[in-house]
Amino acid sequence: MLIAFILISAIFLSVRLYKLPDTFTFAYDTQVEAEAAWNIYYGKKITLIGQETSIGGLFVGPFLFYLQTIAMIAGGFNPMSLAYLAVIISFLTLIILFLVISDLFNKKQAIIGTFLYAISTKLASTDISSNALSYIMLNSLLIYWFSYKLFIKKQGKMLPLLALSIAASFNIHFALFLLIPIVICCFMIYRPKIKLKYYFSSTLIIIFSLLPIIIFELRHDFLITKNLLKFSSDQSSLLIVKVLDTINTFLAISNESMFFHNQFFTIITILFFLGFVLIMLKNKKIKLLKFTLLFT
Repeated sequence: MLIAFILISAIFLSVRLYKLPDTFTFAYDTQVEAEAAWNIYYGKKITLIGQETSIGGLFVGPFLFYLQTIAMIAGGFNPMSLAYLAVIISFLTLIILFLVISDLFNKKQAIIGTFLYAISTKLASTDISSNALSYIMLNSLLIYWFSYKLFIKKQGKMLPLLALSIAASFNIHFALFLLIPIVICCFMIYRPKIKLKYYFSSTLIIIFSLLPIIIFELRHDFLITKNLLKFSSDQSSLLIVKVLDTINTFLAISNESMFFHNQFFTIITILFFLGFVLIMLKNKKIKLLKFTLLFT
């Protein structure tokens, strides 16, 4: 299995690194990230907010900017540094995907799953884009995996790691916020027994992740909160449309047909889903099936 995973890793990196300087696109998001890194390092301006979302006046947290600043410094402020950082994150995603599938099923299925990820041209193009979409898959996987360990495996010590993954969501993309209500529902359904120290450390993690935005809000008369309330009240229907667009984008990235490039997207997605359900029923993993359907 180790040799197989090494070969898959080689394929994965080859697909993403081959002619990377030619395939990498310096788009608007990349420009914003590069400018933020320049202002943080050379302008000595420690930003308290991250990139503005597609919903004007709303921002994610700044920690992704901080990480990208480190990459830009290491790469001499060549924007290609952001592409290589995205590849590193995507390779970490490959490793986590292998661990998650191995934990839920077995290593043979993990090899199949990581191989499909490695050869997907759609996911490869997303992995080198360096925008927030490059980081969504890793974080969503971690939230699902730690939730599984916490609620199904009854491992209370996973709560701080789950909190850390949720905290990272505040700094990446609004699409990940959709997982938070699901986690709350899991608490209500499974009622895990967790030691007080894990609740305390998890609370500190969440507060720390929100601290820059809280400071920004206090300094700017709750600008983001007002924008959110105004947008929700004046254009609630448009907000729903934008959220749905975000979900559709995320689903398109996650479920893109590996071989037919969307030509048979719906059919293949349904077959994969039905196959998953049948495997769960055959192996009598009813709890895992219910838990996964809740996340789906």
